[in-house]
Amino acid sequence: VWESLSKDERKTRRDAVKNGNFAKAYGAAWQKIAETLGLKDGDSMRKCRTYERTFPKLCGLMPTIIRQVKEVGYITTAFGRRLHIPRDQAYMGVNYLGQGTGAEIIKRAQVKVSKHLAQTTGDELQLLLPIHDELIIECPRNRLDDAKPILREVKELMVDFPGRFKVPFEVDVKVA
Repeated sequence: VWESLSKDERKTRRDAVKNGNFAKAYGAAWQKIAETLGLKDGDSMRKCRTYERTFPKLCGLMPTIIRQVKEVGYITTAFGRRLHIPRDQAYMGVNYLGQGTGAEIIKRAQVKVSKHLAQTTGDELQLLLPIHDELIIECPRNRLDDAKPILREVKELMVDFPGRFKVPFEVDVKVA
């Protein structure tokens, strides 16, 4: 089914699913999930219950993190860093976990990409600026033809965290 959709339809569905997953991770009730995904009231509760059975860890993330913060006062990111959270603000733990791990991913990617560009291009292509979850790379016009294979390698470096994550990451490359 996915392959038969247009690029715009895939993006629309991907965005809806992403928003639904975030809503669930942050503790949203089935009514909010149904609204986010555009589900009809009749079967939205049934679909949400199926989702909860299929992804119990995601659905239990918020209460699990709240319990952990209230007990020990911190969460631990995927890379082992402890982020302390006031116990009376335990609900912020999921955000700390996601944002903290995301920051660690992009920082590690920056280091790997910067070293790779220096080694493979003699610093002709350079990491110019990180913006949230993006890396902006500067490339002289005379190297644009060479940039495509280099950027394919950069994509691999940005998601190379062996054994750290069960779900594969995806990186988009755009030339402007």
